[in-house]
Amino acid sequence: MACLPDASCQRAHPCAVWHLRASADQTPISGPGSAASAGLIGGIAVAVTHPLRPRAKHASTRKRAGRFPGPRPCCAQKATTAQGGEDAEKESSLAFLTDEKQLDAQIWTLALPAFIALCAEPLLSIIDTAFVGRLPDAALSLGGLGAATSVFDFVFRCYNFLCVVLVPLVAEAVIAKKRGEATEDPADIVGRVIGLAAALGFLTWALIAFGSQNVLELAGVSAGTSLGTVADGYLRIRATALPASLVNTVAVGAFRGHLDTSTPLLVVLVQTLSDVALDAVFVYGVAPLGIPAMGVDGAAWATALSIWIACICFAVLLSQRGYVAWKSALSWPTALQELQPLIIGSLSQLIRTLSLQAVLLEFTRTVVGLDATGLIAAAHQVGLRVWYFALFALDCIAVSAQGLVPVALATAGVAKARWVSSRLLLWGGVGGTLSGLLIASLASSIPALFTNDEVVAATATPLILTVAALQPIAGVVFTWDGLFQGLSDYAYLALAMAVAALATLGLLQLDFFSGSLQGVWEPRGGKYDAGEVSKRQQLELAKQRVAEAGVDDKVSVIFCDYRDVVARFGAEYFSKAVSVEMIEAVGHEYLPVYFRALDQCLKPGGMVAIQAICVPDERYESYRKGSDFIREKIFPGSHLPCLAEIHRSCSQLSLRECAAPFSLGLSYAATLKEWRRRFTVNESQIRQLVSSRSGEGFDDHFVRRWNYYFAYCETGFRLKHIDVWQLCFLKDVSLAER
Repeated sequence: MACLPDASCQRAHPCAVWHLRASADQTPISGPGSAASAGLIGGIAVAVTHPLRPRAKHASTRKRAGRFPGPRPCCAQKATTAQGGEDAEKESSLAFLTDEKQLDAQIWTLALPAFIALCAEPLLSIIDTAFVGRLPDAALSLGGLGAATSVFDFVFRCYNFLCVVLVPLVAEAVIAKKRGEATEDPADIVGRVIGLAAALGFLTWALIAFGSQNVLELAGVSAGTSLGTVADGYLRIRATALPASLVNTVAVGAFRGHLDTSTPLLVVLVQTLSDVALDAVFVYGVAPLGIPAMGVDGAAWATALSIWIACICFAVLLSQRGYVAWKSALSWPTALQELQPLIIGSLSQLIRTLSLQAVLLEFTRTVVGLDATGLIAAAHQVGLRVWYFALFALDCIAVSAQGLVPVALATAGVAKARWVSSRLLLWGGVGGTLSGLLIASLASSIPALFTNDEVVAATATPLILTVAALQPIAGVVFTWDGLFQGLSDYAYLALAMAVAALATLGLLQLDFFSGSLQGVWEPRGGKYDAGEVSKRQQLELAKQRVAEAGVDDKVSVIFCDYRDVVARFGAEYFSKAVSVEMIEAVGHEYLPVYFRALDQCLKPGGMVAIQAICVPDERYESYRKGSDFIREKIFPGSHLPCLAEIHRSCSQLSLRECAAPFSLGLSYAATLKEWRRRFTVNESQIRQLVSSRSGEGFDDHFVRRWNYYFAYCETGFRLKHIDVWQLCFLKDVSLAER
């Protein structure tokens, strides 16, 4: 009896299913534009089903077909075609398991498209940061934007399981459907998860709309402050796009399950271009069209609308491909078991995500508490955006690991899977190292992409260098993350992340960040820093002398970083300030930060007196780029400014010079000569002293070095190679209104 090539034959005979899989007139299983990834479909099928079951069924069918006396148009001939197609496809898809070059090519074939797709959400925040950073009140605007964005980062990471867990569920259903073994259509799975995502999106939107102040309090932003007002507006507006954002997350997972990474890239491009165009219109306004400049609120509207545009695109494309059954999105599951795979897979992923986001929220809360003016929060926002973008760049190797490792394990065994894993880890380390070098080389330029505020940019630069230093480690760690996800070992990932999060939160609670922004990013704990010990000894000596003078009721001696003075006392707190040779320890990059701190802490009409050792203006550039004896042997890290650089920094603020600079250089030369004389006279006593830092005495090397230092500086002051200047500035608020 002949077997006709109809749908019933495909359901009844596995050989017909294999023919369907190999037939050239079928829609490519990997989706448009991703033919290079099509070979992985066999491997993914193996990863989600028993590795021998499809081949066993196919072989037995082929043997039975061979016993029939005549040709069988559907089964006999097409079984042979299917077998040849299957063998050829399998050989092609698994070639990377035997050749290192092909493995590398396969890794990057998956990683490069994934990189672009993964950048969708951080790109939106980066675009907002870039536009908002050019507003007149950039520090406050960026600080509010950063606080609100941290909330959305938390939300998106919490719901990321909708994509991560959906991918294998869809891939399994797609393969089962093509084999005729499907118990559920993949379109129904996608529809049901879209319904869940939309419900979660509307629920989260409602919670933020009615409790935005409470949400921001968790992020460390107090209600009623200028920073809180900015953050609240952005939070409420952008929250209107939460349902669309979560649906978009599901859509990306659905397309990945069909091995189509090209379509999400197209939607990401549309979304990004929309956001750029809308930001330009809403943030700055278009007067001829009657559109007012909305500032930070405009950035929120631009992002929200671009997300909804992407959602519409995804909905249309999913419908056109038949990847979603909308009736399933609108219907309640008939049994809990329909959601069971998603619930089981997502629980561990959710715990892991919550642990990470709890740390990031605590970081933001801590940083916001350091500075009421928003300056430190703005710099933190810039550094965090760079960190997020670098994170997604490295995570693309993890996407390759999610697919390649289970394929290798199921088809070639543990040894081959280890070889593939080792290669992935190698590329993760290489990618991290290259990423770190690139970020480090651009560290001083990157902040300009986000803000035109030089103080914010200078404060953010060290944070970006910290990101660069962590990239090699992050590259390997993120790849390991992908390896465990590929093996569906979400429980271990959740445990590892929880332990790391608890350790980090513990460091923050124990005040290991020394009360500064850089300390939050690189917690060291002041009690372990020899330099900090020396500073605290000086603090105690100053307090002792104030008490001995009987003026401790009028004088308070406080240990505080100059960058944190405003956060500690509030803006415009002091009527006068004096800085005596402190500026030499600031550094060229931080001069704008230093003078901004002075400007912010002074009341209108307040005055600041500065005494600083400077180099001549004409020698400053060569001095700044070089080194010398003092910077190498006496005061490592020190830096002498020049008068022109000081005046340039003050001219951008409300500080106006109110007296002519006064030189003390020749007097300093006489002072140094006297210091050297006394040092020589008391040399024997100096040798008997014990260093508080090393615990040892002072030897000939120390004595010769400091004798040379005194003579070196005396000569420098006499020849005017360096000079000491006293300067006086008045805070003129009218200058700030220019």
